Amino acid sequence: MTLLKQNTLSKEQTTQIHALEQNCKSYDGLKSSLYLSNEINFDKNMNCFFLLYDEDVLVSFLTIFCPTKSEAELIALTKPDYRNKGCFNQLFEATKAELKQAGVNEILFVHEPQSHDAKAVLDKLPIYYDFSEYVMDYVGGAITTSNTELSLLPVNQADRDAIVSLSSSSFEGESLDVARHWFDSRFSSKTTTVYKSIVNKKIIGTLCVNFEDEPNSIYGLCIGEEHRGKGYGKQMLLTILSMLLKDNKAICLEVNSTNDVAFAMYKKYGFAIRAQNDYYRYKF
Repeated sequence: MTLLKQNTLSKEQTTQIHALEQNCKSYDGLKSSLYLSNEINFDKNMNCFFLLYDEDVLVSFLTIFCPTKSEAELIALTKPDYRNKGCFNQLFEATKAELKQAGVNEILFVHEPQSHDAKAVLDKLPIYYDFSEYVMDYVGGAITTSNTELSLLPVNQADRDAIVSLSSSSFEGESLDVARHWFDSRFSSKTTTVYKSIVNKKIIGTLCVNFEDEPNSIYGLCIGEEHRGKGYGKQMLLTILSMLLKDNKAICLEVNSTNDVAFAMYKKYGFAIRAQNDYYRYKF
């Protein structure tokens, strides 16, 4: 077996990973898709892709999503006929060493509940269930937006302080430093556009769209606390949907299963659950 640790992927490796992903999706009934980029990780030099080969065949893969030092999200895949042979353990030990060196000591394992093989592996670790997220696809029809006082525009660098302050105050546990990193990484991204929501010439909300692959992915929708309960979330959602539907691509988003208000809004305006991801926390 040969283990590779990298912070970028070649086109050939990306193709091999997607082939492994499709194999596991067919076998386990998985619905989510891998995110293969390090552009939002706090340390772009950290190895975040771990590939295990048997000769020239990719048999196991692990990826790290780590936008802050506080925690890292891990997703791992192993070919069905190579399971229970120590492949995951080999990748995980290398991953822990990499994260320790980077000063990260908490992990969130991302797990789809229908994967019983993966759950059997997780059950052997000192983990605990933390929360779940739903991946939702837009299945509604065309969107018609009424005249509104709200406008949605791409941000510019001059918006940085306002967006950072809004993001830090809207997301629990997000410090100003973390919010600055998120803004800078998303603003400089070639595949993500950050939007600002403006009412009466004031920024009252923000959201992001990742255009890299299909589907287009909406994330990070938030509204300043003093502007909530006024219908601006609905207006932001319908406005971005009307824009994205012109691309003739599928649209998705993720929502925490405990966020009843957002979940109800997304269902009301045309989104349906495609997948559930359970998050299990591990400290070392």
